[in-house]
Amino acid sequence: MSDKILVIDDEAEVRDILKLTLQRAGYRVITAANGFEGLARARDARPDLILLDIMLPDMDGRQVCRRLRETTDVPIMMLTVLRREDQIVQGLYLGADDYLAKPWSSRELLARIRALLRRANTTPPRKSPDLPPCEALIVDPMQRIVAFQDKKITLTSIELRLLIYLARRLGQVVPYAELIDQVWGNKFEGDLDTLRVHVHNLRQKLEKDPQNPQYLLTKKSLGYSLVECAIHPSSPAQTRPSPSST
Repeated sequence: MSDKILVIDDEAEVRDILKLTLQRAGYRVITAANGFEGLARARDARPDLILLDIMLPDMDGRQVCRRLRETTDVPIMMLTVLRREDQIVQGLYLGADDYLAKPWSSRELLARIRALLRRANTTPPRKSPDLPPCEALIVDPMQRIVAFQDKKITLTSIELRLLIYLARRLGQVVPYAELIDQVWGNKFEGDLDTLRVHVHNLRQKLEKDPQNPQYLLTKKSLGYSLVECAIHPSSPAQTRPSPSST
């Protein structure tokens, strides 16, 4: 069965164009005209991906994004007419996986959607012998569960991919460009700020003092390094985690 996409946008014309474009590409599409309706549709329909407009009349799209992240790690792409970098970055801080500025081309939109869905549906490898153990941080890539000092942590799909890739290169400085290529793909058209936002979010969840990280370190002008990690491959993989198991 094809993937299901939820479109949340207050402009009927935009919803219609997106619906037609996505259906022609083979996706199932549901729509919502405002934030509250979008939250309800996301809860009831359990979409595989959400396209979320930032400028909504009843609830700002960034608020919707934050509310969605309380219950699901489904990929979220924010659609925006905003051009200020800080406004766009704020959406990523709140848990969006990607953003696309209006107006967009159908080709770019579909390419980004395919990339997000491919990453969300990628099953981690069954065994990870190259990831050395430690006591503080445990990552189970099969169940997509992360525990830090015995506390279960919820990660978005992007945050999880970042963590797993850094863990595979434990103790090494991974260049910015390599991380972007491995986590987003070589066709990603974002920039270093997008990576920095997701690393910032990851630190907020992993570090006791995110301003003075002990595990996820920055090597200025070079890249990032994860200094301790453990892999606990045990149970059968899941193609998509439930909100309660991430």
